[in-house]
Amino acid sequence: MSSRRLRPADELIDLAAILVFVQGLVAFVAAIEIGIVTAAMGGITVASFALTGLAAIVTLALPRGLRRRSRRARKTVVVLQVLWLFSATVDLLLALFLARRGLEPVPTITRIIIPIVVFRILRRPQVRPVFGVKPSRRERRQMSRTEPEAEPVAMAGALP
Repeated sequence: MSSRRLRPADELIDLAAILVFVQGLVAFVAAIEIGIVTAAMGGITVASFALTGLAAIVTLALPRGLRRRSRRARKTVVVLQVLWLFSATVDLLLALFLARRGLEPVPTITRIIIPIVVFRILRRPQVRPVFGVKPSRRERRQMSRTEPEAEPVAMAGALP
């Protein structure tokens, strides 16, 4: 165990990296499953296999970029989380309307909850500066409201 003390933002980034790695593992297992189906069906689903495999490779490479505090990796992860949420929303709506039931617990956790958590972690005000991202307009406005205005200090012997 390391004796160095991490800042809260570092701990949050490490948590986000672990969650993205879990997403990559899920995508990798899905690629294996699609690969087996592709082999059994005679290559009908090759495009799906290629896209899922590419997504797995990219997702498995991103945690390293997050740990290195790469701005590009952070931006890519945020975009991927939005895409995962969009895909999960479509799947959930299809499940509700066609099968008259929701998603099972594991797909709900891996496709809805984890992307929301990672997205929220990487958008937190204390995490953004670690990646060199400037505060948003709203954050700057909040900071200016919370900072007390400095009152002029009269110097001894100064003229009024």
